[in-house]
Amino acid sequence: MAGSIVLWGAPLSGKTTYLLSLVFWQEHNEDNERYRRLCLLPANASTADWIAAKARTFASGEPLPKTSTVERLEFRLYDLPPRRPRFFQRRTAPSAHVADLTFWDAPGEFFSGPIPDELRPELVRARGLILVVNPLQPPSANGRSSAYWDFFDGALRSVQQAMISARDGGVPVPGFDDTSRKIRYPVAVCLSQADRAANPERDPNEWLGELLGRDQRLLTDWLANKSAFSFSAIGGDRATAGHGDPRPKYVMHPIRWILRESERLGL
Repeated sequence: MAGSIVLWGAPLSGKTTYLLSLVFWQEHNEDNERYRRLCLLPANASTADWIAAKARTFASGEPLPKTSTVERLEFRLYDLPPRRPRFFQRRTAPSAHVADLTFWDAPGEFFSGPIPDELRPELVRARGLILVVNPLQPPSANGRSSAYWDFFDGALRSVQQAMISARDGGVPVPGFDDTSRKIRYPVAVCLSQADRAANPERDPNEWLGELLGRDQRLLTDWLANKSAFSFSAIGGDRATAGHGDPRPKYVMHPIRWILRESERLGL
């Protein structure tokens, strides 16, 4: 069942590098080569040009430039046959388009506070949401200890309000639970740049709890289906050595979970 997954991330969370890892550097061996794989590709020419330009900049060793405009980018997620199928899998199903992924390339302040009005209809219709924060750098530089919660609260409150408004207007919103008033579709809370942490393999739920403190329990006030993930878009080996090809870790895990959960929920 194709549908849109929306990527939303705090400033300095590495959203662009995450997309580069999904398109160019995905850690295919995180899935056994004898099993089906996921692949993310640009859905149109403008998105292909954008991601190619970012890849060239990254390969040159230059920092990715700051964005000054707002652009909607569209990607398509495909389910691919195994690279090396077992003998009894030789007649495996061909590749299939299983979901879309959308991302708004915009200046950092675009991702601070409530989600802008023009994005909310897409979030109402979404199949799932990926929220990314950098666990080593708070979303804002205001020094407030609640910086992480401010980001989550602003984003999720926006989504909930948009869903209620759409429902009140007579629009079906399968991703919203009318009884609990919670966001029903799966939301993956992701901690990026894990390779830079002292213990990159630590449990992401524990890590998220450390960032949010007692506010972590408030996430359940917004979300009926959530899970925490951590990943590295570049990989510790490359980050340490400063050269070589990126070796992402766990970048497809949140997407794979959203696909599974949204199918379970009938979204």
